[in-house]
Amino acid sequence: MDFSEEQIAEYLQHRGVLCPHCKGKNVEADDMTYGDPDTAYQEVHCLSCHKGWTDIYKLSTITPS
Repeated sequence: MDFSEEQIAEYLQHRGVLCPHCKGKNVEADDMTYGDPDTAYQEVHCLSCHKGWTDIYKLSTITPS
């Protein structure tokens, strides 16, 4: 199942803390995995509706520590 543009926008607006399926806040994420040199993936699961999805992270910049 693909997500609608509205579901994706709402998920990103809430910084990934709301389930895109049921809007619940009871979400849990696995450890990140790495694919391409600039991409990381994280499997996320909703403990309320038991559906899952994958967050995709892209390296955009760095800052000194």
